[in-house]
Amino acid sequence: MQIIFIKEIKYNRYESSIFDVDGTLIEGTHPDYRYMRENVQKAIRKLQEQGHYVFIASGRSLAFLDEKIRNFGLYSYR
Repeated sequence: MQIIFIKEIKYNRYESSIFDVDGTLIEGTHPDYRYMRENVQKAIRKLQEQGHYVFIASGRSLAFLDEKIRNFGLYSYR
């Protein structure tokens, strides 16, 4: 039986966050008036700076996602 100390686990794990787009990352419903709040942008950047993988989950195709989301440095789209 192998014993793994918590200190070792802490340094070997991956942290990730998964967000929905509409109403979570992006506010507004009309395509011309949709925006990502500044505090949401800062929170995502802080997670990324801390080494977290940030993903989005959406029923929308990539073509329909806002440019702000497509160019934000997220790791994956499904």
